[in-house]
Amino acid sequence: MSKESINDLKSRVSFISLLELHGWQLDRRKSTRKSLTFSNGADQIYLHAWNGANHFDNAYYKNRFTNQGGDMIQFLIDQQILGPDGPIDDFKKAVTYLKSLTNLPEPSFSTEVKPKGPFIPYRQIPVSDDSYLVQRRHIDLRYLKQPMFRKNVFQTIKAYNTPFGSLHANIFPYYINSKVHGQEIRNHNYEYFVDNSNISQAIWHSALIEDADFFIAESAIDAISYGQLNNIMDGFFITSGGSISQHQLIPIFNLYQRLNGNHIFVLGDNDVAGAKFNLTIILNLLHQQLNLHYLVQQRDQELHVYTQLAEPYLNNSDVRPSYIIENQKESIQSLVDKIIVSFKLNITQSIPITKDFNKDLEESVIQMRTVG
Repeated sequence: MSKESINDLKSRVSFISLLELHGWQLDRRKSTRKSLTFSNGADQIYLHAWNGANHFDNAYYKNRFTNQGGDMIQFLIDQQILGPDGPIDDFKKAVTYLKSLTNLPEPSFSTEVKPKGPFIPYRQIPVSDDSYLVQRRHIDLRYLKQPMFRKNVFQTIKAYNTPFGSLHANIFPYYINSKVHGQEIRNHNYEYFVDNSNISQAIWHSALIEDADFFIAESAIDAISYGQLNNIMDGFFITSGGSISQHQLIPIFNLYQRLNGNHIFVLGDNDVAGAKFNLTIILNLLHQQLNLHYLVQQRDQELHVYTQLAEPYLNNSDVRPSYIIENQKESIQSLVDKIIVSFKLNITQSIPITKDFNKDLEESVIQMRTVG
């Protein structure tokens, strides 16, 4: 089948209905507007929307425990769902099975975004030693009390029972033009944006500081972890809270100019989504520079070539499954490095040794304790 035919087939089958057909249930407590969490008892997956919180059908999934992921075709193969002719273990069987499911019932719940009301923030207090970040994410309390983070990372007044004892959840305020328009709450197995948070436009960032390096990560925890790992005491840390949107990139670039930013470090996770995160920032930064006449015309032509190379990765989920392209993560990371070198950009792509920088920090702390 052609790519267009596969896209058409997937558009006619609800991923949510497919999951419910095979016994997966929505975990509302762990779901957000950008990501739905499903469980079948023994396993758990995240379903990520491509085009906003009300568009989960042409989505991609990630298994919490195995890190497998991809579109609904890859899901059928990874799970070896039982089809009419036995377990589905290849692309052809998966497509054949999907063709038989185009009349599935509607999902049992709606993912339509409700009209926004006023954002009412959680009450927050300074971070203490019995918070989630310190106890479970190996972030040093002394580092969190640095001027960079002191007024940008908080915790809940209430402590919550977890398998590791009573912990305060941590709060990350998200800003638009220095005003709080959202809050992210993090605790053990808990990730939640406060109702009516503007998660498509707001960004979390550390204290404003001029002439500093910029560190852009997928999550605030990874950004802070990178800072602690590298003993950074005067950097400017930013996160989009996941995949980054154009509405979030514009204020980031504006802050870079306003604060006379120095070097930029992109800190996506060491996976396909993280590589695409880095690539998105690089390409948008280049387009921004062209709009500001920072680059000459032949640079514009060269950027067009790179944009064409990047388009399959950023367009939709078609290139995610392993049957489309192998070593996709490495291909995107290599493309990012080529763009940086070609345009002599003042940017570094920092790739975690493990899956992300918080895991790097955890292993570093464990190693220090072992040596000690």
